[in-house]
Amino acid sequence: MSFWNIKTNKIAKLRRSSLSNKKIMKGNADRIETIKADDNNLLQNKCFKRTVLSASMTIEAAFIIPLFVFFTVILIQILNLINFQNRVNESMYNTGRTLSKLEYSNEGSANSMLALGMLYTGIDRETIAKMGVVGGLIGINAAGSSFDDEDIDFVVNYLVKTPFDMLRVRDINCAQKIKIRKWIGNEDKGEGGAVNEDDRMVYIAETGTVYHTDRNCTYLVLSIKEIPSNGVESMRNSSGGKYYPCERCMKKGVTSGALFITDYGDRYHCSRNCSGLKRAVFTVPLRTVMDWNACSRCGG
Repeated sequence: MSFWNIKTNKIAKLRRSSLSNKKIMKGNADRIETIKADDNNLLQNKCFKRTVLSASMTIEAAFIIPLFVFFTVILIQILNLINFQNRVNESMYNTGRTLSKLEYSNEGSANSMLALGMLYTGIDRETIAKMGVVGGLIGINAAGSSFDDEDIDFVVNYLVKTPFDMLRVRDINCAQKIKIRKWIGNEDKGEGGAVNEDDRMVYIAETGTVYHTDRNCTYLVLSIKEIPSNGVESMRNSSGGKYYPCERCMKKGVTSGALFITDYGDRYHCSRNCSGLKRAVFTVPLRTVMDWNACSRCGG
């Protein structure tokens, strides 16, 4: 084989090798472009999915958050209403007890106006305003109450505003009722039709030894006076007796401050809050204290 033939063959091989390399490089470049295109498509798909997911979450939040706030406010309103009704019920109960006792001394005196007046004193105006009672304090009425029979049927009615006026929901109509028997006792009549005297109600003090027929007897209602400590020796009570140290509050002796006495007592005290200056008065049937003496002032 001649030199030129060998050289020609080498050149031909180099050309073929160069063309093959170019094809390979072109194929690799195409594959790279394809991969890049696929990556771009994948990235675009991910961005689209994220955009769709974000938009979906925004729409859900737009519905859920207002509903959550709405039901939270409704729940708070219900709890506040229950608490307010408990306070009204407590005030109604105290009013009913007071009226039942009033019926004993002045039968037939209980009425709606008196009951509402007592009820109003037991309810805070600020609480009523916060609760949204329509008409405020005077928006609470006693329609449907009855005080004529032996029982006190005390009924109160009121309207409470709803927290969402824009929904045009009607006000909440509330009604509460208590029933207490009047403290008028039972008429235990004898053969002549007269009321049994032993069932008459009288008053006694916790530490007393006599019974009283008048709740406002001066022995039951204490008139406390303040005097200087250096003047107690010269003081005398309404019976002319001297005052002696209270066994409860004067254990440490006479102090340099003021002392407290009553017109009908025989003790002086260093504290106005001493239990000896307080009267726990009980109402009992006369038959339970038949062995007691009547009060010399109100017992006749």
